[in-house]
Amino acid sequence: MSAPTMAEITKAVAAEFGVAPATLRSRRATMRHALPRMVAMCLSCEVAHLATTEVGRFFERDHTTVLHATRRVAFLMARDAELCDRIGAICSQLMKRPATMIVASYVAPVTIEATFARWG
Repeated sequence: MSAPTMAEITKAVAAEFGVAPATLRSRRATMRHALPRMVAMCLSCEVAHLATTEVGRFFERDHTTVLHATRRVAFLMARDAELCDRIGAICSQLMKRPATMIVASYVAPVTIEATFARWG
C-alpha cells in the first residue's frame, strides 16, 4: 500500500477535528486551527515520509515550522491520551492498520527525541 498524500492527510485531519481542510493551510493562528494543522504537518512527515521542506511548501510554512509542529505534537501526545487516540484513529484510517500499532511505534521515539532537542 502506498503512503497517503498530503491532501488525504489534510482531509482526514480536518474531518477528525471538525474544521474545513482549507483552514489548515490558512494563516489562522487560533488553537482550533493550529493544533489540527500541526497534526497534519506531523503526519505528512511521519506517515507519508515527506521532507519538511515539501510539507512546508504545501502548508505555506517554513520547514522549521514543520519541525516545531512535529516535536510539539509528540510532546502533546505523550501527555494527552485523547489526542493520542484521535491521531491514532486518523492514522488507522489513512493506513488501514490498527491505531495502537501506529501510535505505539510513533510516540516513544519521537517524544524522547523532542525532549532532548528541547533542552539540547
